[in-house]
Amino acid sequence: MKYYVCIDIGGTFLKHGLADGQGNLLEKGSVPTEAKKKGIAGLLGKLQELVEAYRASYEVAGVAIASPGIVDAEKGEIVFAGNNFPGYTGTRLKEEVEKRCGIPCEVENDVNAVGLGETWLGAGKGAESIVCVAVGTGIGGCVLLGGKLLHGAANCAGEIGFLSMGDGATLEESSSTASLIRELAEKRGVEAETLDGERIFADAKEGKQDAAEAIEGMVQRLAIGLANVCCLLNPQRIIMGGGIMAQEAYLRPRLEEALRRSLVIVPIRESTELVFAKLGNDAAMLGALRHFLQRRGK
Repeated sequence: MKYYVCIDIGGTFLKHGLADGQGNLLEKGSVPTEAKKKGIAGLLGKLQELVEAYRASYEVAGVAIASPGIVDAEKGEIVFAGNNFPGYTGTRLKEEVEKRCGIPCEVENDVNAVGLGETWLGAGKGAESIVCVAVGTGIGGCVLLGGKLLHGAANCAGEIGFLSMGDGATLEESSSTASLIRELAEKRGVEAETLDGERIFADAKEGKQDAAEAIEGMVQRLAIGLANVCCLLNPQRIIMGGGIMAQEAYLRPRLEEALRRSLVIVPIRESTELVFAKLGNDAAMLGALRHFLQRRGK
């Protein structure tokens, strides 16, 4: 049987696993990324080491990578990357991995990979049109039609976090975990470093009004952004993922109600299903594998 090394490159950790062609993960683990400390050469070295370690025990047919930044999925090249990965912009990741390891490699953006994974094996199964939204420190998104990603002319389709909210702020600046923390810290007159999303939700559940109000404001703004996307694309299903969406029990009824109020066109409101991601930390790895298999016609 052929197996595939799946890698999710994160700012802090490289999550890795070995899967078969049906998306069953046989092994998985993580190692520190250290992109700032060791540079891109160090990152490429770690990727090679991970692949070779799996090849020592398995017949590996390819390497599937989910990467941060804007990715040209056709070329497997990093078009643009942020400050967490200095020197990463312009890296021909597919080419470098194939040269070092001697086996096929494919690369996709990490949020795109999450959407692919959820569509293949998670919350998106059975839906023809999907918008997947990842809410964390920032907000990312992707669009899938018939199980395939819509990349856009500059590989930037689905960047919902940069939607303008009409007040000079983007959706990411007003509705991410970072913005939630910043807002509540200002209200309490404390440093943002003293708070995190988990603490804020715990406070809200304990009846602390300022925390509940901060979450409610984030939900309302997020619903407006989602409603704008629904009016443009009319997706069958919206998948909510990212760290903060682990608070599904608290967020689902509030977000569903806010979205219902924001969608004034009744047919859109009635045809849109809001769901929460199911694959957790494995989503990007499995989506990277799905991308690899699609690229190879499998």
